[in-house]
Amino acid sequence: MLSRFCILVLGFALLACAGTGAQKLSTAPSPSSSSSSSSKPSAPPSVLSTMVRKDRVWIAGQPSADDFRALKAQGVVSVLNVRTAEEMADRTSIPFEEDVLLQELGMAYAISPLGGSVGFNELPVAALKRALESSEGPVLLHCASGGRAGLVWAAWQIRELGRDPTEVMRELEPLGLWPLSIEKVSGVPMQLERKSGQ
Repeated sequence: MLSRFCILVLGFALLACAGTGAQKLSTAPSPSSSSSSSSKPSAPPSVLSTMVRKDRVWIAGQPSADDFRALKAQGVVSVLNVRTAEEMADRTSIPFEEDVLLQELGMAYAISPLGGSVGFNELPVAALKRALESSEGPVLLHCASGGRAGLVWAAWQIRELGRDPTEVMRELEPLGLWPLSIEKVSGVPMQLERKSGQ
């Protein structure tokens, strides 16, 4: 019964992440911020200020082309994108071809979608493991807001390194993944635990 409860709590956390992803780094101006037609739209905020660095894994929302150039200058050698094909095709929010830009910059690139029409699965965790094994420098792990990317890092820490799930999730508080959404709604502190024998 307890393991089902833990799975339910993790499920709520995943759904909350998927549902809030697009809100954190919206690049579209709000209707109230529209001014005269002669003013240029402001650039989206840089993800560099909100990025979470966990050893060689740097977790972020969607970088701009300038962010990718800055990340390359800071030593990032590989990028793992967990956004869906539908998200990446939206040129209003991503006005450049990410794979083409990263190839031009000489950075390794992989995409392993999570959420949306693809659903949640273990493939991005395996992709992160491959990215870390095939390079020596930092790996940027990103999605729209950093939420799904944070979950991939957490799953890698739990599955591959055997870390305590609650401890790992607490480290993701800067990305809004802790406390769990169910804790915020219920007001009851909770913890995650690995199912016995797993």
